[in-house]
Amino acid sequence: MRDERFTGWMIWPVTEAAAARATEQGDEESFDAALALLADLTVRLTSEFAVRGLLQENLAQALPIITALDGDESGCCGAGGRGW
Repeated sequence: MRDERFTGWMIWPVTEAAAARATEQGDEESFDAALALLADLTVRLTSEFAVRGLLQENLAQALPIITALDGDESGCCGAGGRGW
């Protein structure tokens, strides 16, 4: 994540893989870790497609986390950021 060159279209398959892995694992820790990673990656290229899968998998778990990130000072997901 420190490499500034890790951006743009190369982010998309990483977000998809993280979401797929979290749903395969099926545990809360993997799910939360995937959402945290997507939040970090979405500033480099939107994670909106991957986050949809997590929302479909477990809306009750994902929504509070995503809502808390909305408007995050890091510019991640709210009006000031790129958005999911």
